[in-house]
Amino acid sequence: FDVMVVDDASTDGTSRYLEENHPEVILVTLSKNSGPARARNVAIEKCRTPYIAFFDSDAVPYEDWYENAIKYLDESTIIAGKVLLPDGRLGWGSRRSTFLGSSYPTVPEKANVASSCNMIVPVSLAMRIGGFNEYFRIYFEDPEFCIRGRIYGGGKVRYADDVAVIHYHDSLYNPAREQPFWRNKIMGMLWIHRGIL
Repeated sequence: FDVMVVDDASTDGTSRYLEENHPEVILVTLSKNSGPARARNVAIEKCRTPYIAFFDSDAVPYEDWYENAIKYLDESTIIAGKVLLPDGRLGWGSRRSTFLGSSYPTVPEKANVASSCNMIVPVSLAMRIGGFNEYFRIYFEDPEFCIRGRIYGGGKVRYADDVAVIHYHDSLYNPAREQPFWRNKIMGMLWIHRGIL
């Protein structure tokens, strides 16, 4: 497998560090910060393998992540991995989206959305649906991708409890996130339902 880092115009020296210490990593450096949706689409375009796994920059896979992940690979399936917080609490588990785009915890068999903090996607499916919607930039871009993957890409989502990462993320409530999150959710679901109704 390949390891690719898309540096979304960071200012912390990430690209230089990788060039000097990890030349085996495929490094793509963007000149302008455009958000996760654009960065993930660039990764899809550059990908040389049939499947692509997405992680957030502050997520660390468990040591058995790879050996557990490969048993779920299927050309029509988006794999939703488990996301744990550093204190062991669940950050993202098996979740199901509603008609309005909100998602709620559910049994693994009914999961139909994934977090791109820990998600595996068949590249052919991603290409069929045009990748992530860059209008969103950040917030709701990953559930919306999964919904379109199911509706327009002929795909499905499978939750994998043993494909886990630890997400070192500031999960404190931030009211500034509410407006873009709800705007993206409403716009995304309007576009999706307009296309299928």
